[in-house]
Amino acid sequence: MCIRDRYGLIHARFIITPRGLAIMREKYLSGKFGVCPRVLCERQNVIPIGLSEELRTSRVKVYCPKCEELYVPKRKCIDIDGAYFGCSFPHILLASYSDLVILPSTSVYIPKINGFKIYKKKGSKFYQPPESQTHLSYYGPDQLSKMQMGYNRKKFEAGNLSEENTIKENKAVSKKQLKK
Repeated sequence: MCIRDRYGLIHARFIITPRGLAIMREKYLSGKFGVCPRVLCERQNVIPIGLSEELRTSRVKVYCPKCEELYVPKRKCIDIDGAYFGCSFPHILLASYSDLVILPSTSVYIPKINGFKIYKKKGSKFYQPPESQTHLSYYGPDQLSKMQMGYNRKKFEAGNLSEENTIKENKAVSKKQLKK
């Protein structure tokens, strides 16, 4: 581990201390980290964030508190490791200083073709992705067993599984969790 990495990890711990938060608050208010590239955010200041606590996993990104999205920074900090800020820094900053919390934008872009709203198509606010789409999340053993039991219940309600088999499968899921 080089000196720059050690300094970066110390920086990640310092900026979540009260003194570090005060310094970063001033930098945020002065716009040192840039502004949100989204037009509907009306040049909202952004906060740096890392996607991982581990070194050399990802570069720093910026978080917009108005649209709650992440963006690649356009300024000089593009070559900084994200671990130097950590995953939770923007949320700690906003929780510590309630005056920085911004209400979400009330203006919504509605896509239209020749004046007609696009309904249930990509690019429309009415678009609903298919259920098979996976979401990136961590599921612990308890959540996985609950999901499996819910899946078995849905199969039973649909008529694809008898009540006895549903109970057997739910018990098997519970036994697997106990073995772990």
